Amino acid sequence: VYRLSGSRDPGIDLNWYLLEHPWFSELTPASPYPYPMTKLSVLRFFSLWNQASAAVLAVLEPDVYHCMDYHAALVPLYLPREKLLPTIVVLHNADYDGAIET
Repeated sequence: VYRLSGSRDPGIDLNWYLLEHPWFSELTPASPYPYPMTKLSVLRFFSLWNQASAAVLAVLEPDVYHCMDYHAALVPLYLPREKLLPTIVVLHNADYDGAIET
């Protein structure tokens, strides 16, 4: 896990946390999702992503977890019971429900 800090606005502290793993390194800005989206490898990728994100949140102990879509929505399920937190899930592509044929 890497942390980047900084802000364009005085008085506002922002931190970005970056996760490193060979599976994550295969993605590019032009192709940010694993491909093809119909393989078991995609399920493994998102499982790892959710588990790693939960591990970071368990240490940081934020007040709330806000995620976009199905691929990040399982993070709270990987948190230890004593680390559960309020969660906001925003679906920006409700037509696609994350169905993956394996």
